[in-house]
Amino acid sequence: RFPCTRATGVDIFREGDFDYPFRLKQLAAVAPSVFYWFTQLQTSEATAQCLDTALLQPVRDALYFQTLTNPRLYQEANFPAFEAGQNAVQTALEAGADRETAAGAGVQAFIAEGATFFDGTNPLAPPATIDAAWIATNDPTGEFRVDLSTAIATAAITATQLEDNWATVIQAYFSFGYWWRPAYGSHPTATGTMTEEEILEVYDSAISVAGNTSIEVSMCILGNTDTATRQGDTIRSCFMSWSAAFTPFLLSVGRLEYDVEGKLTGIKAQRTALNNYNANQKTFTFNLEEKLGRSLSSSERTDIQSSYESEVIDYLEDLWKQRDGTGFGSGEEFEDQDIFFNMDRSIDDVVALASELETGLLVGGYIVMLVYAFLVFTNYRNSVYSHGFVSAGSVVIIAFSTAAS
Repeated sequence: RFPCTRATGVDIFREGDFDYPFRLKQLAAVAPSVFYWFTQLQTSEATAQCLDTALLQPVRDALYFQTLTNPRLYQEANFPAFEAGQNAVQTALEAGADRETAAGAGVQAFIAEGATFFDGTNPLAPPATIDAAWIATNDPTGEFRVDLSTAIATAAITATQLEDNWATVIQAYFSFGYWWRPAYGSHPTATGTMTEEEILEVYDSAISVAGNTSIEVSMCILGNTDTATRQGDTIRSCFMSWSAAFTPFLLSVGRLEYDVEGKLTGIKAQRTALNNYNANQKTFTFNLEEKLGRSLSSSERTDIQSSYESEVIDYLEDLWKQRDGTGFGSGEEFEDQDIFFNMDRSIDDVVALASELETGLLVGGYIVMLVYAFLVFTNYRNSVYSHGFVSAGSVVIIAFSTAAS
């Protein structure tokens, strides 16, 4: 699949299919589970502690192993001490203390809980309790306590931020996933169909929104004029590109028909645009090299894309000419609909196309010019003043010079 940008309104007939960018498809895959979590399973979280065990604790584990100079401290016997330190950090921060002070409180709580030190150089020796005497002997410079305070504070603050933002982030992704929007038509997961009246209502809503300058992109994404509480007016549809920008609706639809009451009754044309990137575009080269294992030169990639563009033109030309088997042929499903297309090529392609010669037209033109010059410069009354052969010879010389160049 070649990289392209689709510049059109949301295709309501194929929701969840080709009209979805890859990352939205990924979100759509997990959104149902997220929905069930917030509607049915969230009440069990306090009992099961699944958020802590599945997300927060693995994050703390990774942070301790990454930040502690002596990872052997992070053993099961010290888990209660680390938890006490984390709680002390959080309590101090909530009371208004700065991070350094809160980290110091975390170390004090860690030591007060009866933490022990494991001597890796002597694995048979029993662990030593970290108390004032141990610190005076083993940490006179305070380096150990600084290292410990940094690790405890980092784990506590990171886990707290994740826990506070988790629900907000997931609900935002759930909104962006659009999984709850039904698929229509021939999509394999289609859950329903739309009547022509329903389709027109969707477009009519989007056209109305396009004329309202107070509507923002975030409102369209969330489907409501109140993005904070969603208690405002419902926004059913908008004309937007997947880059989250409004697009003028007349770029997508045309020949609109309305009844006397101003209700949309017909859409006679719909447009779409595809922009194909050049052969040196990074995504294209990455997919060829990393996914297909093909390391190609720029000219080879250009050949691939030129072939692809030619195939697209051939395909669309068959639809334009309404050939049998395309669905637009006589007696077929879309025989009453017409397709028109324009293909703009790169500057190099345009120059190459302009440089191509129509040999037959060129030779025919020179023959006509040769005859015309001979007739004009020939004097039939006086051969002395007749220059027909001279003019013909001049045309022939010009023809040879053109061919030579």
